[in-house]
Amino acid sequence: MPRAVALALEAAGIAPSAVDGEGRRVRTGYRVAEGPEGRAQVSWVGPPGSGAAGEEGDRLAECAAVLERLGWVCLIYRGPRGRRFAEVEAPR
Repeated sequence: MPRAVALALEAAGIAPSAVDGEGRRVRTGYRVAEGPEGRAQVSWVGPPGSGAAGEEGDRLAECAAVLERLGWVCLIYRGPRGRRFAEVEAPR
């Protein structure tokens, strides 16, 4: 599921976040992880001081719009420390 979501976002031209060889985040973008009950979770992350937290509302809405056009179901939630994430469910 996460891989399918990432491929859809990348095909739409939305760049993923990236880390270097030591695990430090070096680029702002989406991150997809396995969610509960077969869902995927999309978050917007970046290096410290990148402003990713300030962009996450608009950027997650953009990600959700791309996925919803493809038939996926997306809901935006607030997680720990108030950070937003999208929970994505496959089309039925």
